[in-house]
Amino acid sequence: MNTLKAWIGRHRLLLILLAFAAAVFIYSYLSQPNRPGAFADPKVSWNYWFDQGHYLNEAKSIRAGNLNPNNYYYPVGYPAIGALFVGVMHNNPFTLFNLAVFILVIGLYYVVARELFGPTTAFLSAAALILATPLVYYTVVPWTTTATLPAVMYLMYLAFVRPKLGYVEAVLLAAFLVLAYMARGGGEIVLLVPFGLAVIKKYWAQDQIWIKYGLIAAIFAVGLVINTVWTKAIFGSYSSPYITAVANIGFSIGRIPSSFWGTIIFSGRAGGYWQPLLGGAFWFIAAPVGMYLALRQTKNRWVNVGLVLSVLLGFAVTTSFNNYGASTLKYNSLHYLKIWFPALAMYSTAAIKSLLEQLS
Repeated sequence: MNTLKAWIGRHRLLLILLAFAAAVFIYSYLSQPNRPGAFADPKVSWNYWFDQGHYLNEAKSIRAGNLNPNNYYYPVGYPAIGALFVGVMHNNPFTLFNLAVFILVIGLYYVVARELFGPTTAFLSAAALILATPLVYYTVVPWTTTATLPAVMYLMYLAFVRPKLGYVEAVLLAAFLVLAYMARGGGEIVLLVPFGLAVIKKYWAQDQIWIKYGLIAAIFAVGLVINTVWTKAIFGSYSSPYITAVANIGFSIGRIPSSFWGTIIFSGRAGGYWQPLLGGAFWFIAAPVGMYLALRQTKNRWVNVGLVLSVLLGFAVTTSFNNYGASTLKYNSLHYLKIWFPALAMYSTAAIKSLLEQLS
């Protein structure tokens, strides 16, 4: 009993934060006007939106073992998670998974921030990530990008906290990468390459590290094979209609300046105003300064280089997509960028903390 009390005492801030994150998520979920079951008319709910309707239909089809291609559109990873909970929450099968991801991300973020800034600043920063960003909204509403958050956050945990890579860490990282790949088709995996390479470099000199790297590669290869076979069995090809549609729509570098401005700073008046990222997380305006400060430091330099490159690549690729822009914010397209919110929060905190120290 004394040992348990001591453990709770040492981790009290983390435990308070996790409980708070769960409470905020549940409150946000219950207060959503488009939550299935919130109104008598089910057609008001997000299950009648294009993406979410397909997710739910795919989850139910997977649960029933139905491989009819007419029932599928998106990669199978995220619907497969929902299929596990269809029997528990028939019209909301993604809620429990989304809640678990949100708690995991906030918990790991606090641990990373505590390592970098100390417990008090970490607690305040994590609370700001919960309350002063749209992360909770874009995790409450089902989106396939939620399945990518664990991989990004766990890489941050490895990069800034873990001095060595053990077998448990290797298995967890591989599992999170497989989940991201199966849910999103591999796009975010490509965006994570600079950061992933930096994390690999961090552990390069560790004894027997190639065994861990080989384990990660083997698990990811198994996941890739499973996903390929499953996709082929459903569609008769190695690509889902969603991935094919994205490839056909394409990307244009020339779109980046206007799309970036509208998404981050001001969406404009054409077709109405839709809140940009800084509208819901103005403190992220300090992130570029935090990135600059981090890149100047000797400690963690290479993992910071990798993370900054991945964030910049993520924003560049997203804003260059021909079907993305400020006008699509009304369709919640900001959820594509939510996987970088923890990194933006970390760098913003670094900048704000540095400023306060200079003023004190």
